[in-house]
Amino acid sequence: MVITFLYYFHQGVSNSGYYAYLKRPKPQVFTKDRKLLTKIKKAFSLHKGTYGAKRLAKYISSKGTLVNHKKVARIMREANIKATVRRPKTTKESKGKAAGYNYENLLNRDFQAAHPNHKWVTDITEVLVEGKKYYISALMDLFNRELLALQVSSSPNQELIKATIEAAQKRRKLKSLEGVLIHSDQGSVYRSFKHIKLAKKLKFTPSMSRKANCWDNAVIESFFLN
Repeated sequence: MVITFLYYFHQGVSNSGYYAYLKRPKPQVFTKDRKLLTKIKKAFSLHKGTYGAKRLAKYISSKGTLVNHKKVARIMREANIKATVRRPKTTKESKGKAAGYNYENLLNRDFQAAHPNHKWVTDITEVLVEGKKYYISALMDLFNRELLALQVSSSPNQELIKATIEAAQKRRKLKSLEGVLIHSDQGSVYRSFKHIKLAKKLKFTPSMSRKANCWDNAVIESFFLN
């Protein structure tokens, strides 16, 4: 689905046109995980076990098989493939970049919502298209699993997050996001001070997964694996 969105994005199709496409009956799609696993294993062996999901996805995509790193990560977990990567030394600069605000995990894996606009979940993924890196930001309402916004950018910055949330707000015709819980992972863009300001301005309540725990945001994470 994410790859399809990027294709239409390249063709200059509007967001409304893409959402209209989503409502059409979809042909049956067969999984290619087995073939992809073979490519992952070959690339993993070629790079002597030092490549993780992101670098493997980039390498495989450069060879003609377009895939995002979250799908590669999921297949690697299932096949028990783990990269041996040295941790970079911690510096004052890296600590400064990591600075930000960590919100409480208010969602707490309760993926059921009593009504619309109660609990929204969001995430960003990275894909490589014809040698160019893109970042896709998605936002979903847990009440009915409706995809409210899907935005793409060449940079995973706060403008992308802002555009995603505002697109969802516009789609639901809400004057304010007061009472809306928006859950994300601990990505630096969500922990930034600009995100704090955005939450105060739009009046939504931020919630955040625990560190390195993808299951806390499993619904939107699984969206990117389709």
